[in-house]
Amino acid sequence: MSATLAARFAKALADTAGSNDELTARILEAALEQFQLAGLRRSSMEDVAKRAGLSRITIYRRFPQKDRLVEAVLLRECRRLVDDVGALIKPLRSIEERVEESFVFLLRRIHSHPLATRLLALEPEDLVLYMTIKAGPAIALGTEFIAGLIRNAQREGSLPPYEARNVAEVLARMAHSLFLTPQGGTPLATDRQARAFARGTILPILLRSAADA
Repeated sequence: MSATLAARFAKALADTAGSNDELTARILEAALEQFQLAGLRRSSMEDVAKRAGLSRITIYRRFPQKDRLVEAVLLRECRRLVDDVGALIKPLRSIEERVEESFVFLLRRIHSHPLATRLLALEPEDLVLYMTIKAGPAIALGTEFIAGLIRNAQREGSLPPYEARNVAEVLARMAHSLFLTPQGGTPLATDRQARAFARGTILPILLRSAADA
């Protein structure tokens, strides 16, 4: 991970460090509901405050700028996504199963997420902004999550030893690209096609020999 990306990730984590406390969680949940209902542009901090049952000053104390609130909501949704993937693959025994099922789950969940689908319909240009120029924290979060899974598999002996973070960032960026541009030459419309892609493309990347590391 580059120093710049790491810095952006650290900043994003600091901005949402309180997301587990009751008040911040309440604000983020209200903001998520508001953004899904009206989009980003037509949602004000006052709208979020009303939906949360709080004063606007309280919102601004936690999130001084609307952009910070939007980024915190998006990052929290990314956190929820990787947590769900972790829970899904935890009982799976083989690396092949983990790769296939996690890829299918991510592909379907990303393209059916209520906030993502709503913003694509209402304000696609705003969503693209947060998923390109401002996507560093989300990519970093995905990278760290995948790197952790790789290291666990390496300790189990399911994967050969190599630098996990470099491979993880490649896979995180691949997932990011598939979200931004789902239409392409690779057929992924069905779960069977998605599993075939995971087995034939992603798994060989993970199973690279130690000599190539």
